[in-house]
Amino acid sequence: SPMRNLNSNIPVFLFAIFIIYISFTLLFLAFVYEARDKENTTTDSHIVSQKSLKIKPNQDVIVSVKTSSVYYSTRLKYILETWYRLASDKIYFVSDKPDPDIPIDLGNHFLYTDCSSSHQRAPLACKLTAELELFYRAKSNWSCHFDDDNYVNMPNLLNFLSDKSPNRPHYFGKVSVAKNIKVNYRNESISFSFGTGGAGFCLSQFVVEKLSELAMRNVTVLTLSNELGLTDDVTLGFIICEISFSIDHNF
Repeated sequence: SPMRNLNSNIPVFLFAIFIIYISFTLLFLAFVYEARDKENTTTDSHIVSQKSLKIKPNQDVIVSVKTSSVYYSTRLKYILETWYRLASDKIYFVSDKPDPDIPIDLGNHFLYTDCSSSHQRAPLACKLTAELELFYRAKSNWSCHFDDDNYVNMPNLLNFLSDKSPNRPHYFGKVSVAKNIKVNYRNESISFSFGTGGAGFCLSQFVVEKLSELAMRNVTVLTLSNELGLTDDVTLGFIICEISFSIDHNF
């Protein structure tokens, strides 16, 4: 009968309503967390380490490793046991909070920030902005970023950079997409490429100085990421390739 058919469809209807409710709830929570992350980040210095940040100036290479407190006992541990030992004087870690269980005392080579530990866009952009702050202060010939799930052959990296000029606009990395990214910026459609953060990238002193000048005008990875909705590595590529200057693409 029609009434029986209606009764049999009620559980399906209620289940569909439940799925829609859950979906909208998750979307709402994602929006709230993203908005909170934006509010909790500023364009001031994001490095809040208790130990004074003393960096030997004019080094040949400085390496920043972006990590998170949730990976101290896993990813960070294995870096400290392996490739960190190959160039411990050049490697710094940028994270979201200190941890007394780190197996060795990294001194001021371990920097924590006011950035969130979540893997959302804004906290990651916040951490990369803090890494760039480190580069600005170091004034090294070369500044390189890696993630905490990378293994870096430091002798090979140093050898690769040794015959390159830090006074030229070099941006070494790996493209992870087949086509250029297109974004609309100030009523203009812009196409550009970028070096994916997951594979690591290196910037010449020339590039870092240009980024530092932009940061003084409040043009940072964090501010542009919030404005354009792009991830941290894509935003950095956009700033380097399209805003700061015409640059050699070395991908």
